[in-house]
Amino acid sequence: MRAALIFPGQGSQFLGMGRDLMQISMFKKRMQQVAASLQLPLDVLVDLKSKQMLLSTEIIQPYIFGISVALYEMMCAELSFQPLVVAGHSLGEYAALVAGGVLSFETGLQMVRLRGKYMSLAADKGQWKMAAVLGLSAEVVADICEEARHTTGEILRIANYNSPTQMVISGSVKAVEHASKLASERNAFRIAPLQVSGAFHTEAMQEANIAFLKVWSKEQLSSPKLPIVMNATGTQLTEVGDIDHAMRIQMISPVQWASSVRTIFQYAPDCLIEIGPGRVLSGLVKSMDRSQQILNVGNIQEWNMISKKLKPIHTA
Repeated sequence: MRAALIFPGQGSQFLGMGRDLMQISMFKKRMQQVAASLQLPLDVLVDLKSKQMLLSTEIIQPYIFGISVALYEMMCAELSFQPLVVAGHSLGEYAALVAGGVLSFETGLQMVRLRGKYMSLAADKGQWKMAAVLGLSAEVVADICEEARHTTGEILRIANYNSPTQMVISGSVKAVEHASKLASERNAFRIAPLQVSGAFHTEAMQEANIAFLKVWSKEQLSSPKLPIVMNATGTQLTEVGDIDHAMRIQMISPVQWASSVRTIFQYAPDCLIEIGPGRVLSGLVKSMDRSQQILNVGNIQEWNMISKKLKPIHTA
């Protein structure tokens, strides 16, 4: 099967994610590494009970990364699976880099843990908010952001171009709420606040990005072993230097997800597989092309289903 893989980002989390997969030793091993990196007991990590922990950028980013990569590794090891092309949404791009052979799991985990730490520290320095705006074009939402910035004098921009009719706006609470009101007046279908604590993919993350680059710059990236579609450009990048540059600006640049999906479509995959918690990316893909086949791997039931679907047939 010619399959494209897409890895979700922060905002896809839910209480208890990954818990039912702990019965699989390969998955449990990776979760143990994630828990150790966060200095948390494993049972606490996989059984988060408080909304505060669920919204903790510092905890959730490594947690989602670990789930996604562990499931990908299980698919490769047990199903002899090789993807056609990979991409990840924001945080999910780190899982895509591991799948593409650019980063090891251990290096990816370290980078994601520090990324979450620095982003969390930046978020604590202000009152921030992100919200998805559905039913309006990018041009209209950009105009709304400009008006809200002018009125409030505070940070606001489109952070995610998720589909032709879904943008995520990011900035100060005051600016996002003012823009949300304007979007409603312009007949937005829906405005949905996200489960995040910072103004991600805006200049509010500049200080966090500078701190992160001090560690990122020390890492040696490997050449990709398969096509990787990058957030910053929405295109496939093949040179290590180009991938490195895209990651250096990822935290402070908009996520060009709609363009990324269009690039994936050019590979004409038989299906797209979302690997990780939730089905956020599947919904975005379907909103762009309902004919696309989408599979999900995020819990034990979905793992068992895809195992049967992709299990290699050995003949004598």
